[in-house]
Amino acid sequence: MFLNGFPLFDLSTLRIPGVLQRIALCYAGAAALTLSTGVRAQAVLFSLIVVAYGSAMTWIPAPGSLVGLSPESNLAAWMDERLLHGHLLHDGWDPEGLLTTLPALATTLCGTLAGQWLRRSRPRHQQALGLALLGSVGVVLGLSLDPICPINKTLWSSSFVLFTGGAALAGLALCLWLIDVRGWQSWSTPFIAYGRNPIVAYVLSTLVAKQLLLWSLPQPDGTSTNAANYIFQKFYLPLAQPVTASFLYAATYTLLWLGVAAALYRRGVLIKV
Repeated sequence: MFLNGFPLFDLSTLRIPGVLQRIALCYAGAAALTLSTGVRAQAVLFSLIVVAYGSAMTWIPAPGSLVGLSPESNLAAWMDERLLHGHLLHDGWDPEGLLTTLPALATTLCGTLAGQWLRRSRPRHQQALGLALLGSVGVVLGLSLDPICPINKTLWSSSFVLFTGGAALAGLALCLWLIDVRGWQSWSTPFIAYGRNPIVAYVLSTLVAKQLLLWSLPQPDGTSTNAANYIFQKFYLPLAQPVTASFLYAATYTLLWLGVAAALYRRGVLIKV
């Protein structure tokens, strides 16, 4: 909520949903289910959420509108507008809204189930193979559903849950094979540094990014622009076409915060929330 309000903190328009809020809700839900249910129940619940949410978003229209998945006229946006009017990221909808948190919980359960699989006493290469197979199934299912239920992060569509969950399982399988089976560990150090203090990196990078957008700098023609746009035009746009320049800007910003995370990692600083 602090990140959403910074720096003006206008409570009348303060955005209530957010990325960290969603993480909190999904982790709380997944933790409660992990402590109170078994692996089979979690797998069944994952499937039910994917099927029920996908069916509802695809076939049930928002009251007063036709069936569709446009940003403002879908079931999730309708619910957010009714319950959180004026406190959303966009006018009438929010990418981290209430109903879309349900399939995000399914994504979290996907990670929980992967953890349960890794806790079983099996050789690491078998665990990696199992994750790779399940990941491939998820990717194929997600792509297969895309024509009916488009892969869409904003709506956290069921096909998005399957596709990204499958890709994550495949990526985890690759890491497991490289690090635990083959013993190739040195390449993973930058990711470990980020993973030790991920919330710190996220919060600080968000605050600085917002400040860059608010900091106004004069232009030669007498106009002004924000600092982020000034840096982009001054240092990156001369290097390449706009799309490539945008990528270079993003990569530089990511590496900047990797440097901060690496400094904390080298000093053994671990900040927990």
